[in-house]
Amino acid sequence: MTHRTRAHRGRLLRTALLLETVLVLAAYLVAQTQPSGSPFPEGARYALIALLGLGMGVQNAAARALAVPDLTTTVLTLTITGIAADSRAAGGGGSRVGRRALSALAMFAGALAGAVTLLHGHPALPLLFAAVLLAAGTVAGTVLARTDAPWTKPL
Repeated sequence: MTHRTRAHRGRLLRTALLLETVLVLAAYLVAQTQPSGSPFPEGARYALIALLGLGMGVQNAAARALAVPDLTTTVLTLTITGIAADSRAAGGGGSRVGRRALSALAMFAGALAGAVTLLHGHPALPLLFAAVLLAAGTVAGTVLARTDAPWTKPL
């Protein structure tokens, strides 16, 4: 996916968002068919792991190909370490602390919302919310993919 769309970062973003939306929506459908009062059967658990693992792989490949600084997806520790290591207190210039802090805060807010939803609703509900957010991102990515703005050029 990244090699075929690398010439236009907007198309890469759109394709990755679309594929991840489909995978998370499929995971939601698997989870929705399971009873909410008991642990999921082994087959459903493996299906969820595979679908969400593929989705995370798509996300990581796209984030890597887009090469946006300080926008790590699964390496939150690296972002927090960057905040501390580059801080003025550590003798650094304090550059990009806002973007890094916003990235960490967004991940925390998403985790908190997912945990609250999981505790007070059906186990499939966080996946539905994630699919809706991804679908909104896909729509935005589709609009952005229609432009030839400077940011769409490969780095």
